[in-house]
Amino acid sequence: MKSMMMILVAAFSAASSTVAFGAGQGQVPVEKDQLLNFTDVYVQKDRGIVEPKELLVMGMYPNTCYKWEAAEVKHVDDFTHEVRGLAKVQQGMCTMQLVSFTQEVDLGLLKAGDHTVRVINADGTVFEKQFAKTR
Repeated sequence: MKSMMMILVAAFSAASSTVAFGAGQGQVPVEKDQLLNFTDVYVQKDRGIVEPKELLVMGMYPNTCYKWEAAEVKHVDDFTHEVRGLAKVQQGMCTMQLVSFTQEVDLGLLKAGDHTVRVINADGTVFEKQFAKTR
């Protein structure tokens, strides 16, 4: 019983000093920007109106250190739009599991006509979606 108590005290002391040591460092986790891969994109219709306004982009983060940052939308011309996804990646301990995400991307005001959305992934793959805006 006495040896069991000694082991518990030693384990608690080691855990406490580790937590205190990490907290005392004042280190801020390092974050970096990372381009994302999208698996699919849907054109979302405006609520109550049948006009495209937003995209729903879907993909998978490779681990739990990834967090959605923003979408980069580049209007090549009035009817061609390029979309890239950006994530913040926190360096440190992460669960190594795939994490799905779905995000809305606002395209802004678009002219009437046939539009092409070109999705550019981090791995260099590109795919396109077309939609028509009537007004």
